[in-house]
Amino acid sequence: MTQVPAIAAPTVTRLPAGSRGAVLVRGSHGGLVGGDPAMALRVDGIVSAINAAAATLGARVGDRARDVLLAWTRLANRG
Repeated sequence: MTQVPAIAAPTVTRLPAGSRGAVLVRGSHGGLVGGDPAMALRVDGIVSAINAAAATLGARVGDRARDVLLAWTRLANRG
């Protein structure tokens, strides 16, 4: 399996350089866990936007971000 960068972010207004082609999930976290938006997204975030690469890997708007990230981790480990 080819390794593809995955980005889970509370916002997608600015992505890291070199992220073209990365799998992207943007989530709505509703509140910050310990003031950390990335942690809030992983803990209780809901997927609110995806790109084509994320859709190909099974992500859907409305999914729990945690479930999507765990599924992708399992896919990568099967690689």
